[in-house]
Amino acid sequence: MILARFKMAIVLEGGYARHVKGDGGNPKMAYYGDAVLQMAAQAAELAATTRL
Repeated sequence: MILARFKMAIVLEGGYARHVKGDGGNPKMAYYGDAVLQMAAQAAELAATTRL
């Protein structure tokens, strides 16, 4: 789950970066910024609280 959330944050960040640069064709990418932060925070929280 940790890796999945981290990878999702990376993928969404790429779309958001394209939107910010003006290269994104999908207007929904404007909302990816918040999702990136949320996914990364969730991954960090799981990493900090999960026993390995």
